[in-house]
Amino acid sequence: MVVSTLVLDERACFDEWGTPMSGDMRVEERRQRIAPDKLQLQITVHDRTIYTEPWTSSALKYTLQHGVELQEIICAPIDGNAFSERIRNAADTRAK
Repeated sequence: MVVSTLVLDERACFDEWGTPMSGDMRVEERRQRIAPDKLQLQITVHDRTIYTEPWTSSALKYTLQHGVELQEIICAPIDGNAFSERIRNAADTRAK
């Protein structure tokens, strides 16, 4: 399965480490079942405004954990508060 994500909010950061992105970013996630209980994920990021060429993650492999309940994670504006507390504000403090 391939999932392409477009029209991202350029005010956000791509991840919890503050990786920059622009509104032109396109994220392509490739998920493949490699065994009955295993999935592989590989992500490619395209953003000509920020990066000179696309970059692709290493292949991540996941194994089904029997008896573990999957939980939904909601991406919402409140996530910005956590980013500010853990990264942005911490960086401002270290710079002084």
